[in-house]
Amino acid sequence: MNEYNDFGNLAKPDETIIEHTKECYSVAEILVKVFQNELKEYDSVNISGEDIFILSVLLHDTGKYAQPFQNKTLNSDYKGFWGYRHEIFSSEFVNLIENLNDQEKQIIKLVILSHHNKTIIDLERATFTENISFGLLRINQNEMNNNRKQAYQEAKDSIIKFKKIIFKEISEILEISKFSIDSDENKLTNSFELIKNYYSSIFNFDNVFDYKKIIFFKGLLVTSDHLGSAHQQIKKIETDIRKFYKTKFDIPKKGNFRTTQIKCLESKGLSSVLKAPTGSGKTEASFLWANENLKLNPYSRIFYILPYTASINAMYERLNKSDFSKDKVEVLHGKSTAYFFDLIIKGKTEEEINENIEILNKETKLRKLTAKSFASPIKVVTPHQIIKNIYGLKHFEEAFLQYRNGLFIFDEIHCYDRIFLSELIVSMKKIRDDFNGKFLFMSATFPKILEELIRKYLNIDHSTIQFKKEELVNYTRTKLNLIDGLIEDEINIKIIQNEINNGKRVLIVCNTIKKVQEILSKLKCKNKKL
Repeated sequence: MNEYNDFGNLAKPDETIIEHTKECYSVAEILVKVFQNELKEYDSVNISGEDIFILSVLLHDTGKYAQPFQNKTLNSDYKGFWGYRHEIFSSEFVNLIENLNDQEKQIIKLVILSHHNKTIIDLERATFTENISFGLLRINQNEMNNNRKQAYQEAKDSIIKFKKIIFKEISEILEISKFSIDSDENKLTNSFELIKNYYSSIFNFDNVFDYKKIIFFKGLLVTSDHLGSAHQQIKKIETDIRKFYKTKFDIPKKGNFRTTQIKCLESKGLSSVLKAPTGSGKTEASFLWANENLKLNPYSRIFYILPYTASINAMYERLNKSDFSKDKVEVLHGKSTAYFFDLIIKGKTEEEINENIEILNKETKLRKLTAKSFASPIKVVTPHQIIKNIYGLKHFEEAFLQYRNGLFIFDEIHCYDRIFLSELIVSMKKIRDDFNGKFLFMSATFPKILEELIRKYLNIDHSTIQFKKEELVNYTRTKLNLIDGLIEDEINIKIIQNEINNGKRVLIVCNTIKKVQEILSKLKCKNKKL
């Protein structure tokens, strides 16, 4: 029976449910290794955390066996009603798994029920609730409920009718795990009561359910589902970045790493602050810091965070040319869809673009979805792409999974206004506390108050990574000679006038227009270009 994948048929529209499930499982196998410690925390009486995850993957699309879903998917001219949610039917199959208690079944059901990011209100509607307000939709509530009841019953009847075929295929899927199904169709009871209880808990702020647990397993399932649909595997950085840079910089033949880079190599497991001049190798230092932390968690995702789109694109192109990060880096910002499209059409003629525009648009969408996923180990992003997930926007669970043991490199951290910076620091504190994130904040211009805030709220108590004073001389581009007094003082006006008389270019900067006019009235210039 055919599968309709979550990436809008971007990958393989003729894929069967079994084929899709096995693709998802191949992704899940890697995630089990990546999060083995976290999964162990959720071991239960009859089932391990790993088994909870695997069962949710193996059963998440079993509801698609319903005949109306198949008819609608395979026949675009199908006139029958199908406005129902297949994941509600998928959750029913959890009842057939042997040797699980009700609580263990409940968590798997909730993960499956929520994996398409439909809100709890959407799922509540599917239970034919009579008293919920749908706004304008309330006018046709009875008709909608009748349609849903009819769709549910037709789908349920079809599952019973094709029970032997469906159970045989599900058993084949479950062969991957140690679990088997009970063939008693009477156990295929609906999940309406669970949905209603969850709905009530959310809107009454009751802590009946373990939401952190649900979010974690949902993130695992959604990641497996998306990457399985796109036929993408999870990548990691295979190259030792330190060895890469040693070769690139011809070390030790041409000397050693710079002081800041050496200190970054000594910062395994630590969040740090790096202050260094422009052109002194901060980017290389940051990836040397990441390299050491990858030794603790090889699948840690690296987020390189920059404030501007242009600098993000430039960094992406730079990293995509380096051996350790080539084809392992993605970019995310507000204009990344257009950026991906430009990359995809590069080298194509206008005629080729017009002839293949639909295919090119699908490739662009697939690239964007993959860029958001766990697939690539490095993402170059704006801070907004990180913070928005703290507010629970679509697919935030998938993002939270990437934040676990994540490495966050903030370049040009001084560029943000105080309100956004506050949001940023609070978000990073959550990532540190909930997901064991590590941070490297770096800038050539690091205001003292900013450094103090970062240190205070993120508990960074070791020394700032920076050059010694005598080393900074090597990176001096502009020399300043500070003079006491006010610019309008007679002695300073004479110094400025003397420089003008000697034919030098002189830039005079004042705080106000009135002050500029005052200084200008005191100066004379032969070519009258003051």
